[in-house]
This record gives sequence, C-alpha cells and structure tokens, in this order.
Amino acid sequence: MTNGFTTGFFISAGLLVAIGAQNTFVIRQGMKREFVFTVSATCFICDFILMCIGVLGVGKIINDNITLINILTMLGVLFLLWYGVRSLKSAYYGESLLISGGDTAKTTILKIIITTISFSLLNPNVWIDTVAIVGGVSSTIDASQKINYLAGALSASFLWFFSIGYLAAWLSQIFTRPLFWRVIDFLIGCYMIYMSWSLFHFLIK
Repeated sequence: MTNGFTTGFFISAGLLVAIGAQNTFVIRQGMKREFVFTVSATCFICDFILMCIGVLGVGKIINDNITLINILTMLGVLFLLWYGVRSLKSAYYGESLLISGGDTAKTTILKIIITTISFSLLNPNVWIDTVAIVGGVSSTIDASQKINYLAGALSASFLWFFSIGYLAAWLSQIFTRPLFWRVIDFLIGCYMIYMSWSLFHFLIK
C-alpha cells in the first residue's frame, strides 16, 4: 500500500513543482488574496478529473488524438496571449494595486472559476503531466496498487495548490508597496506571452 501511494505522490509532486502558467496564476491570486480557496480547489478538482482519466486508462485515447491535442494547444496559445496582455495592461494602469477589495468588485467567483479552469484545461502541459505521465506510469503499477498510486498523486496535487496559494497570500502581507504589484503583473504578463509563444512554436513544429 505504502509503495503505490509513495510512488504516486512523488511522481505527481515532481511534475507540479515545475513553474508553469497554472502555478503562476495560483500564486498571483494568492498574492492578491483573492478567491485563494476557490482557485486552489478548482485546480485540484481539474487534476482529480485528469489524473483519474489517465490512471483509469482513458488517457491513451486522448493522447492518440492529434487533432484534439492541436485544438487544445491553439486554444491555450490564444488564452495565454490574452491573459498576458491583460496583465501588462494591469501593470501599466496599476489596476491591481489594491490587494483586496480593489478589483474584487469587478471579479466574480464565476469568472475566477472559469479562468482557473482555462489555465488547467487549455494548458497542454497540464494534460501531459496528469494524463500522459501520471497515467502512463500507472500502467507499470500492480493493479492492486493503482488506487493507492492515484491517491498519492492526488494528495500531492492537493497539498501543492493549497500550499502555494496560501503561502503567497501570507507573503503578500509583507509586500505592500504599489510598485511591487505593478512589477508582479508585468513579470506575469511577460511570462504568459512567452508561454503562449512557446506553445505556438510547439504547434507549428
């Protein structure tokens, strides 16, 4: 039991630690202290669905569908480009200077959930990590250990998203200068545009 759980936990944790668009969004929302629980929970639920798909064997069907992967990648390119431009606009106009209460009035919980799902499901890297790799490794695990393996992978996901979300929220109390938030939005905007270009480059190769 322990072996399957441990394997799943460390495989998942190793993939989650890599900084990506999804993690960056969770950290940003944490630093703004805006819907931290909702964002973290939504990321975990998306991982839950995708990892279950991968471990239960459905992942191979998706991985073999090149057309579907290309569509997801293109949607990811457009979404990350849009979000990157939006972040640069926020940095220029200083729209996220107020950590709480500033743009919360303009951001509903539904918008946050949709944005979080977009970062999760329109990001090919998330599919590769959860469905292809976590699901692929599960094929080498004894059938009696698969549930434990899945539980370990999901435990790592749960701990990761809630940890980075609330750690970022705690750290945000230290950084209160308006310039800091403009720099954060600028860096996130540049990173999202870079990720968009990287996905587009991958698509046309």
